[in-house]
Amino acid sequence: MPPEYSSDVLVQAVCKVPVFRGLSGTQIRKILSTCKSKSFEPGGHVCRSDTPSEEMYILLSGELAVVTVEGLKVATVLPVTTVGEMGLITGQMRSATVEVSKSSKILSISKAQFERMLREDLVMQVKIFRNIIDILAGKLTSDNMRLRDYQIDKRSSEDSIALLERQFETEEQRLAFAMELALGAGDVSAAEIELHLDEKLKSTVQSVLVEKGLA
Repeated sequence: MPPEYSSDVLVQAVCKVPVFRGLSGTQIRKILSTCKSKSFEPGGHVCRSDTPSEEMYILLSGELAVVTVEGLKVATVLPVTTVGEMGLITGQMRSATVEVSKSSKILSISKAQFERMLREDLVMQVKIFRNIIDILAGKLTSDNMRLRDYQIDKRSSEDSIALLERQFETEEQRLAFAMELALGAGDVSAAEIELHLDEKLKSTVQSVLVEKGLA
């Protein structure tokens, strides 16, 4: 890891990234120590849709855009956060292209390095898998709510509804896969995962309802 990325400030920032939530400073430093530094200019591509998920990325500075295969921009990515972690863990092909909107500095970690770290540190493995389940459960619930809103709203286009339906199906598949991986870690039972997932879903639904003024 380059010296400028070894500061406590960076470690604290990465600790707040959802997929790494709950990891110790030592574990975060271990992850950062395997990263490679990359710089991207506007118009470049960090990764493209329908390509193998061989790396995950930590955006340190700049701005990225997530673009679907149809060319629709669906998200803006700001630092500090991860990109491509779901595909790295599930093994699925990239579902979208990540374009560079502003000059960006990124840390990358390969699939082989990431998997080796998880094998060597089972505590880290279980925490990350649980975080993945939390993230996917939240996205699944939010996408379901958004899909219902779009179906009710007659002004929404059919293309937008179709896109949300595809996202919803993808998150369902990824959630199922993440649960399988968490079970494979051996330190958590199916009942514990189901309880954890139920609590997360209830919490997410309640927060969405409050946000919409329905609760």
